[in-house]
Amino acid sequence: MTMFSASERFFWNDSEQIREDLLHGNSTGGWEEEDTERSYYAMLYSLLILAIVFGNVLVCLAVVRERSLQTTTNYLVVSLAVADLLVASLVMPWAVYLEVVGGAWLFSRMYCNIFVTLDVMMCTASILNLCAISIDRYTAVVMPVLYNTTHSSRKRVSAMIATVWILAFAVSCPLLFGFNTSDDPTVCSISNPDFVIYSSVVSFYLPFIVTLLVYVRIYVFLRKRRKRIAFRHSSSGKVQPGSAQPS
Repeated sequence: MTMFSASERFFWNDSEQIREDLLHGNSTGGWEEEDTERSYYAMLYSLLILAIVFGNVLVCLAVVRERSLQTTTNYLVVSLAVADLLVASLVMPWAVYLEVVGGAWLFSRMYCNIFVTLDVMMCTASILNLCAISIDRYTAVVMPVLYNTTHSSRKRVSAMIATVWILAFAVSCPLLFGFNTSDDPTVCSISNPDFVIYSSVVSFYLPFIVTLLVYVRIYVFLRKRRKRIAFRHSSSGKVQPGSAQPS
């Protein structure tokens, strides 16, 4: 009777464990499906990294090798391409790693701080480069005489590129110096809510607003100039028929 009760309890506990595994998704099939999904996303990330690297390397080579493409705007495009290259080579591989291991960070806190710093810095640099390109386009449209001066153009684009990267580092460096705090060593993310607000405003919202306003100004300026040109053509067309005096 004792042996029967023990075996009965064993099978009862085993069936209960199987039922709990099924309810909580801890079955072998569930783990296999989860691993397959992780591998699928890791493969997609890897293909995306290769595409980003290939495309941006082509952009850089085209500007470097073709002298006709070496303009102020294209220098800013190269700066943008470099930022995207650094994202693909220094940031996204860590994202692939986290996808493969299920999101658990197995390295030191210092490496985590470097990872999140590079992530914020390169993304900020990309957005600021887009903002700088819009300002460059505004200068070309509204102040063409100043824009076409070779010496001032080189100085301006050099200053803009330097400003972009200095600001990008200034925004992200608090993370490198321990501003990002987390109680869980297996989690690597930006856990400081104050920094999240700060970086969102400085890295995204302000450049976005500036870029939007600059392109609106370009649109308004070009529309006014188009109206002036159309008015001049219509005025000259009205004067010419009556200007001919009979001899």
